[in-house]
Amino acid sequence: MKTCKTCGQSVTESRHTLNKASIKILNILSLKPTLLDDARIREEGLTISNYTNGTKLQHWGIIEPYITPDTVHQRGYWKLTGPGVLFMQNKLTAPKVAVTLNNKLVRYEGEEVYYDQVKGPAKQHGDYAREKAEQL
Repeated sequence: MKTCKTCGQSVTESRHTLNKASIKILNILSLKPTLLDDARIREEGLTISNYTNGTKLQHWGIIEPYITPDTVHQRGYWKLTGPGVLFMQNKLTAPKVAVTLNNKLVRYEGEEVYYDQVKGPAKQHGDYAREKAEQL
């Protein structure tokens, strides 16, 4: 770990991986009337973890803050970008890992992946029933 000589702040790179937890936010945004609509995602049934993981998608350019006409970013409002729509349609890949420093993108790492590769296979009805029975 490095330390800033001026202020003493710890300086470390953070690695963010595209995974199922991070893309839950995309499912909510895609259910809005149009794919490019803004969404108040904090009020959409996500856990805090899902929300914070999802907002990291901005490092890939998949989502971006929704800016009001007076150019104010309202907390909790995000929208899909054009590349985000293409990513969800499996027409565009994204690098598996984004590396940031102080919440600014430094570089990408890892293989290029499609949305369906991150999302994984869809569950069948029997899978849900089996999981529910295991919880009882």
